[in-house]
This record gives sequence, C-alpha cells and structure tokens, in this order.
Amino acid sequence: MTSDKLRQVFEGQLNKYTNVMKGWQYRFFILDPETGLLQYYLNETENRQRPRGTVHLAGAVISPSDEDSSSFAVNSATGEMYKLRATDARERQEWVNRLRAVAEMHTLAIARSNPPLPPREYHSTQQSHSSALQGSRVTCTLAVLDAFSKVREQLFIAEQNSYSLSKAIESLPSTASCSISLDIFLYPGSSTSTDHDLLILKATSAATLTCLSRCLAILQQQQLAPITSHSGNVPLSLRSVPSMAVKKATQSTVGKISPMVNDVKSLACPSEHGNQGNNGIDEYVTDDESSEIEDFHLEENKAVILQILSHMKRGMDLTNVNLPTFILEGRSLLELLADCFNHPALFVRIADEETPEKRMSAFLEWYLTCFHAGRKHSYAKKPYNPVLGETFRCCWKVPDINETGDKRDIIVTFKAEQVSHHPPVSALYVECPEKELYLTASLCTKSNFSGMSVGVNFNGDFKLAVTSYNEEYNFNLPSAYARSIISIPWIELGGKVNINCSASGFSASVVFHTKSYYGGKANQVSGEVKDSNGAIICKLNGEWNKNIEIVYQNGSTKEVNIASLPIVRKRLRKLSKQGEYESRKLWHHVTQAIKNKEFEKATAIKMNIEHQQRILEKNRQQVGAPFISMYFHKVGSTWVYNKQ
Repeated sequence: MTSDKLRQVFEGQLNKYTNVMKGWQYRFFILDPETGLLQYYLNETENRQRPRGTVHLAGAVISPSDEDSSSFAVNSATGEMYKLRATDARERQEWVNRLRAVAEMHTLAIARSNPPLPPREYHSTQQSHSSALQGSRVTCTLAVLDAFSKVREQLFIAEQNSYSLSKAIESLPSTASCSISLDIFLYPGSSTSTDHDLLILKATSAATLTCLSRCLAILQQQQLAPITSHSGNVPLSLRSVPSMAVKKATQSTVGKISPMVNDVKSLACPSEHGNQGNNGIDEYVTDDESSEIEDFHLEENKAVILQILSHMKRGMDLTNVNLPTFILEGRSLLELLADCFNHPALFVRIADEETPEKRMSAFLEWYLTCFHAGRKHSYAKKPYNPVLGETFRCCWKVPDINETGDKRDIIVTFKAEQVSHHPPVSALYVECPEKELYLTASLCTKSNFSGMSVGVNFNGDFKLAVTSYNEEYNFNLPSAYARSIISIPWIELGGKVNINCSASGFSASVVFHTKSYYGGKANQVSGEVKDSNGAIICKLNGEWNKNIEIVYQNGSTKEVNIASLPIVRKRLRKLSKQGEYESRKLWHHVTQAIKNKEFEKATAIKMNIEHQQRILEKNRQQVGAPFISMYFHKVGSTWVYNKQ
C-alpha cells in the first residue's frame, strides 16, 4: 500500500461491541490519517459534526483477535478500547493495516516533536463533553508535527554542541590557577575547569537550551491541548519566558555543576570485587531503610517514553536498551530476587512436614506467595540491571522452638551475584542449615517489547534440596509483563510452571493466566498436584497477589490469604560496612538522586557505573583474564555455589 493511499480518508461499516446487553451493533467508521482520528457514527447519513465516539491513534495498539478471522481491537494510549468486527478476514486486514499505519505515523511524529499526549478529555465520547469541546478543540495535523520535528532536530544539534563545550571545560586541569581572558580560547591549557567565568559560560549554555525547550513546549501545548476560554488562569506570555528561564536555570546550574561532577567521579568502580568483609552474620542488622522509589513520575515524562517507543519494534530485545531513570524502582534485580523470600517461615516449613504430599503442598504454598512478597507496588517499575561481579547478601531470622522447648532463631541466608553480562545471568544461593534446605539457581533474564507491554522471561535452573529427606525440587518461574507502559504500568504474570520431585514422584503444574482484551480478571492462577501414580491430590485457584484456595481430594480446603501475610524485613550489613560491589552501596548515589527527583544526576552516575564496568570488561579481554566469581563457579551451563 503506497504512502499516498495511506494518507487518504478511509471509511466503512463495522460491527462494534457495545455492551453485554446489546452486543455487536453496526456503526459507520471514518479514519482520518491527517489528524490521526478514528471516529464512528450511528450510520452513514448521521451529522458528521457530532461523532458518537472519537479516539486518537497516537500510541494505539491494533490487535487482531485469535478467536476468529474477522474481529480486532483498537487499544488507545488513554485506555479506551474498541472491539470491532469486519465482514471477513480480508476486510479486517485492510482496516488493521490502515489503522496501524496511521498509529505509527502519529506516534513517530509526536515522539519526534516531544509533546505530551492529548489529555483524556480530548477523547471523551460523552455527548455533553463532545459538544462543549467541539468549538474549542485544536486539531494538530502531520504538517504541524513535522515542523515541530525540524525544530527539535535543531535543538538536538545545539544540545550536542553544548555537551561538547561542557566536556571541553571539564577536561581542563583543576589545579592551576589563573584568570580568564581571551587567551583561554587560544591557550586552553592555561585555564582550569573551575574558573568562575567558564562555569558561567557552561551554565548560560544550558540555561539557553532550557529556555528554548520551554518555549517549544508551550507552542506544542497550544497546538495539542484543548483551549478552555472559560479558564481563569492567564496564559504565560512567551516574551516573559526567556528572562525567567535563563535566570532560574543559571542559578540552579551554577550551584549544581561541581557537586554533580564530584559525585560522578567519586563513584568510579573499585577493584574487581572490592572489600566484601567476613561472611558471618554478626554484622547483619534489620533493614531500616527502603531503597525503593515510592513516587511515580511517568505522567510528566510521558514524552520521553513516547520517544523511546518510536524506536522500538515488536519482539525487540530490550536487554541493552537504556531506559530513563524515572521509571527505576531504586533497587537492583539481585535485591528484588532476595525480596521473594520475605516470608521465610513458609520457606523453612517445607522441611518440617513429615510426608512427601505435605512437603509438596508446603513448597507450593511458599512458591505461590513469593511473587507478591517480591513486589512492593501495584504499578510496575524496573530494577537496576546488575553489573558483572555485583553481589547482594542478606538473611532473615525465623523464630522457632527446638525439641527441648527452648526458643531460638533459625537463620535463612541469601547470596546472589551477577556472574555474566552477555547474556545477563544472576546466580543465587539460599540456605537454612538448621532445616537442611539449600536452594540454587542460575537465572537468565530476557526482555522484549510487544506493543503496549514489555515481557520478561526468566530462564534457568532452579533447585531446592531438602537433604534430610534426600529430595530435590526442580521448578521454573512464570513470565512477567509490564502492561500499559504508556499510562500507569502494572505487573502481570503469565505462563505455565512445572514443579517436580523425582525422589517422591510428586509433581505440580501451575498456570498464571493473563487477562485478555475481551475481559476476565487479572492475576488469576490455577493448578493441581499429582502423586507418583498420576492421581490428583489437590487443586488450587485464586489470585497470586490476594487469596488462593486449595481444595484437597478428601473435601477439605485451605485458604492462603497472601495479601495479609506479614513481611519479614531482611537483615543486611550497614552501608558503611558493605563492599564497593554490593548492590546497596554500588547504586546508593543513583537511588538518592532519584528520590530527590534529580534525574539528570541519577542518569550521569548510573552511566558512569556502567561505563566503568565496560572498561573493566575490556581490560579483562585485552589481557585474556576470565571473570572470576566470588561465590560461584560454572559447571556446564549452570553456576554452582562455592561451599566453604
């Protein structure tokens, strides 16, 4: 299909699913590629000035249905969804191709011009809102978006030049002392990077770009946002922006240049492993600070997400894609894995059960609760990608009573290390010697882009040894999906999990159900446990983050209220006693900068850590020295813990 044909208005009749009572109803649809709008009317002769519904296709996902050959769904960036049905497969493909082409054109155009998406009111389907906004709505065409794109390109060139200027100033020596003059341009070696006038020059450059970016943002908002003439707010005059922006940016930048550079330089990675200290737990204290970021800053940075999405394709591997710091949750993937053991009492109870059936049930109960224990938010945020050699250690104390009736604390220890960077592999080891429980895993993560979602697959070997019974449980993890990444992303688990114990012959299968476009509940999970003869001994059903019911063959039931289970805080060494490559200390400055909403500073420090990692890897390759893990050694394709 030619580009000229794609830019022509396309219209036709489709079935639209309205509700359960009325079901599918014929509606007349008009697709306008120039404005990126899909509108529908009751019939072809209805007044074109008042559509029954309108949706903007920028950032939209068009999904053909797997249930038949004629249905498809239009999922807008604002959360609206149209379930549509064509007369046959050919007509559906025609609509899908055109809708996807228009969606891609406007998503790319908006991402290049860097504006926010039109607010939800712009897409209102209520007649009262439609009539009120009809006279005040401003339609932004592709020609206008192309003009914004050209301005953005010029700003990008200016930003590159400003960056080169800043780097040139920072490369000057910091020890010499001399006054600034015209000679610095002829003899740059005579100046220092801390000269007052050079700092002013650097700050003014940044302030000017800030001013121009704000002016462009105001112009974009005037073109893309609905104009409310009844608003009592007085619009900001463009003539008043430059002086205010320059003054504010200059004051803030001059005061932050030196501290920011110093913080980055002070975080240069140490020797290969750093000082990890002793392996005893006497220095471990209850974690009294959260490294996670509670605020969510997506709405004010939505344009950045759009720009990233414009360069992605479905199925694209996101392993090496640098994502913005405002979507990070303030902890490493290694610490996230440790948080899955925040219900340690359920973990140690596996070894207390006397029969294989009860041990399998206890294992399943711990397994189903660990995912909720590892998640702290209802929305999805991304952990830091661990660097090669990064470690995380912690432990939990579980109150217990021994055979003589005396109270004691059972210790569960956790150790994890990033043992490979390409591909990214995290090795972990969990043990409870008092209960003879030993868990080992080599986890390889792979993420991919699938339209409006990001999927993460966890591949690897997971083994839990219960040595007191000579049993070993082999299992895997479900896939995780970050849904609605352009609005408020949320986590969903999906896929089938198999759990096997060859010594006892017991096995379990668990299915994490994903919510379909056509309804259903989120976070659903179901499964069953079988004995060595293949007979079902129990079934389970519920939600992995709320409540699960287990029904046994004898008719008895057990409810596991996951949401109400108490979280046991992990214990770890204080930050001052941690090694340079331990997760909390390694990412401490990045986390603090994100908490303070200093995203540029956080990005700079994070990039410096990753840059130092690449330098270390390059040096190892040049001298032919392999990476040596602190806690693990490789056997075949798996990593095995070095028992002391």
